[in-house]
Amino acid sequence: LDQFILGRKTALSGNINITSDYFNLSSLNTANDTIKDNENNFRMPNVNLDLNIEAKKIEGGFGSIDHLIINGNLDHDTLNINNMTFDYQEGKIVSSLIIQLNQHDTPQIKRGKIDAQFNQLNIDELGNTSGNGNDSTKTGFIPQNIDLELALSIKNGIISGREFKNLGMNVNFSKGDIKIKKLSTELLNGNLSITSEIKYNSEGIWFIQAEGNAMFPYLSVRELLNDFHKKEFSPDRPRKVPKIPEVVDINLHIDIDSLLYGSRMFNDIHTGVKISKDEIDIEDFSIDLNEGLGHIDLQVVDYLLHEPGIAGNIDLIIDSANVQTFYETMGGFSSNEKHREEKIAHTIPKYIDIDLNLNARYLQYQNLVVENLNLSSSMTDGILSIKYINFNTSGGYVEFSGLCLQNEDKTMSGHFYSTGTKMSINPLINSFSNTEISDGSHGKIEGLLSYEAEGLFQMDSLLN
Repeated sequence: LDQFILGRKTALSGNINITSDYFNLSSLNTANDTIKDNENNFRMPNVNLDLNIEAKKIEGGFGSIDHLIINGNLDHDTLNINNMTFDYQEGKIVSSLIIQLNQHDTPQIKRGKIDAQFNQLNIDELGNTSGNGNDSTKTGFIPQNIDLELALSIKNGIISGREFKNLGMNVNFSKGDIKIKKLSTELLNGNLSITSEIKYNSEGIWFIQAEGNAMFPYLSVRELLNDFHKKEFSPDRPRKVPKIPEVVDINLHIDIDSLLYGSRMFNDIHTGVKISKDEIDIEDFSIDLNEGLGHIDLQVVDYLLHEPGIAGNIDLIIDSANVQTFYETMGGFSSNEKHREEKIAHTIPKYIDIDLNLNARYLQYQNLVVENLNLSSSMTDGILSIKYINFNTSGGYVEFSGLCLQNEDKTMSGHFYSTGTKMSINPLINSFSNTEISDGSHGKIEGLLSYEAEGLFQMDSLLN
């Protein structure tokens, strides 16, 4: 070794055995800086050395690893790691790698295999590997020159504070291309499986393709929203729009057996979701509303903006429902509660283009009963249009149509036309009162009511 250092020999062979109880990788920073300062004069030595390294504990920015064992060989500019094992958190990593040591570039993993098995892994403790700012395409933590096979299994894990179980994943890394052959895990008490391909370069991720299925026996909307609050998420807070890869092609199929919203449980939810760079398509969304069925097709354009464009169709078929009860279980105020002291301003968004169709056999709101209701309406470019509403009530028939738009000063104005035929007066009036109304002499008001009405209206955003 001394003859090689003095330059009297041009080649070095032998073996190196290193044993350490503790090593901190931060001590390598000075050495790395020295190599960078002199990289133009640095040449790979002509060496052939067998390496055997053992360390009880190593610490770095990723945390600490224990019981490191490396057996390999350094042959000039190629590092052959025949076996490398170590413990991390509650798991063990076993790997074999062939690494090309380049003179003026980062080392390249020419070939490699990693098998990592964890009983418990907290991914949140791996260190800051998410890149800078809001640029979700950055991949500074993934080497550009890499050819690697990874098999990962985690029995119990944590990511972004959320627990998951029984994760299994097989991934191939190959020079700017990541192929996830299979990823399956139990998350939110459900099952998720994904296959994907990701391509990246020195600028970051530019291509994402994925196919996946998610099945959840039970989900709570309140719990999901609480996660946003924990991350201090606020829809009113100004935020930067993250950069999206040039090519995005994600297809998911989602099945939810039961979904809790407020105190109301919805069942048998099925939908397909397609995500591209500019839009999200919710296709063939179906839901059991208990009172009936719902079907939705939506397209969300520029979905990262504060006011994304939303277009599509909502079709609802209701058998029988109590409107007040439905509203209360969805988190609204009951009819017995006092009105809010502070009223909420209403707007008609200009970025929504949706058709809503409703068919209901029987609806009840307090004492008012409506049967055979048909509704066709739309919201387009800031105009709410009711093409028609028709229904039976109090033994008669009602039709209604109209439109409403929001003016520049936030007031609302509109037009309506309605007719009603042969409605029994007494049950109709009593529909809007908790006490029976009479004429004071005969006990009840008898007769039939028919009408025709048309008019213009204007009100402020508080609906006054």
